[in-house]
Amino acid sequence: RPPAGKNQQLLVVGDSLAFGWGLPRTVDRFGEQLVEQLNKRAGADWTSLNASRGDTHTLTHMEFLKSMQGLRPDVTLLLYAFNDIDYLAQVTPRDGQSEQAKSVLTRISPARLLFKNSFLFQDIYVRFKLMTYRSSPEDTDPYENDALLEAHFRDLDRFISLASARSAIVAIV
Repeated sequence: RPPAGKNQQLLVVGDSLAFGWGLPRTVDRFGEQLVEQLNKRAGADWTSLNASRGDTHTLTHMEFLKSMQGLRPDVTLLLYAFNDIDYLAQVTPRDGQSEQAKSVLTRISPARLLFKNSFLFQDIYVRFKLMTYRSSPEDTDPYENDALLEAHFRDLDRFISLASARSAIVAIV
């Protein structure tokens, strides 16, 4: 329990999912929704802290965590996405709709507008792109590579160790 008068703090660290890209209101983000449920069900006063930015990965998340640890959150959650391994092997295509538009026509193309405004379209688009990128033998799933997974798990373990130094509860969601 925190000292009297201090809210309990939930820190959510992550990428665009934690940031709430595409959501019209920040109260709809994962952390804010979780805090709302904790306030209703736990009888405590929780505050949501958010350390996130779109198109980031595990190493960046550790930097976000370090910058927030002075606040001493009670709970730290890493909102994990499967492209968080991008720093070891590219999972997210870096060409196409997510990149800076090079012309006015590109900026207003229907595919780009859908990509920028629809999580469903983004998911379908990225899955389709991944299928086409993985057509050659060297394009393998990094989650099937034991050496990459071992390195990635070591980094996730470092995240947990760092977070555990200041938070009572640490989890990867």
